[in-house]
Amino acid sequence: MAAQILFQKDALIQRVKNIIRQSILEDENLSFEMPKLLEASFGKMLRTSLASGLLGDRSRDWAHGIDYVCAAVELIHTASLFHDDVIDGATLRRGKPTLWKMFSPNGAILIGDIIYCKSLMLLIDSPGAAYLKLFTQKVHEVCLAEARQELLVRGSACDTATSLQIARGKTGPLFAVIARACGGDDAQLASSLEEVGYRIGTAYQLADDLIDEMGDGPAAGKTLGTDRLRKKYTFAHQGDSARDFIADTMTDLCESSLDLLSRWPDKREGLRRYLDKILFPSCEVALQGNPVVETVPSEFSVSVACGSGSN
Repeated sequence: MAAQILFQKDALIQRVKNIIRQSILEDENLSFEMPKLLEASFGKMLRTSLASGLLGDRSRDWAHGIDYVCAAVELIHTASLFHDDVIDGATLRRGKPTLWKMFSPNGAILIGDIIYCKSLMLLIDSPGAAYLKLFTQKVHEVCLAEARQELLVRGSACDTATSLQIARGKTGPLFAVIARACGGDDAQLASSLEEVGYRIGTAYQLADDLIDEMGDGPAAGKTLGTDRLRKKYTFAHQGDSARDFIADTMTDLCESSLDLLSRWPDKREGLRRYLDKILFPSCEVALQGNPVVETVPSEFSVSVACGSGSN
């Protein structure tokens, strides 16, 4: 935790927070809920922290417009949480009552819509505008994955490939857009970093699924058990065996991400620093937690034969 707090004091993260503050403060239409919106906009900032790890803490080394790309991603991620909490009926987020509990489900949906739009507007008018198309494509991927899980596979058993595809689609794209932007004008590096983002995001989503199933609510700072209640079955619903499988899959995803950057030692070292100081500590509560609910009914079965299948 200490390392994570230290990491969040770096220049890029502070710059991104300032951009978000200014974006919200300058909008007169949001002034009536300003303190709550600002507070809700800053979570772990795992996606921006990935950029910090890859680029370092000196602004002269930052890819062009990366601060605005990160700000847009953090805003739209927060907006998606407003919506997710309504869908899941979650009452706690980041240690505070969820937005819909403070206002109403309708209010949380509408504010989420506004923040979605603000993320696009922020990027359009910024040095990161060149990434607007990529950003929109990745957000579309997230929405498709969420819709697939909610409308097509909820209530049914998911095989390994489907579970990994959903995890990759829900969380990978926003990591991927930031990672790709860190590659700047180097097309090969940018392409490799984009895939790194997908794999890191997939690994984190698998851990988050496990936290939802086996974690401790107060420690996690959010409502847990919503996946099971809403029959959104994941790897985590396989009981104790899920922890080992998810740990192995996460390891495979992260190690293969490092391998993708073997041609760029500085980026590889930056990614390793991010994994060691930020991602793994964030997932530790999942991988060391104790089951707090029974396993899913016997009719739900997930094959675990294919290992890391998120390519």
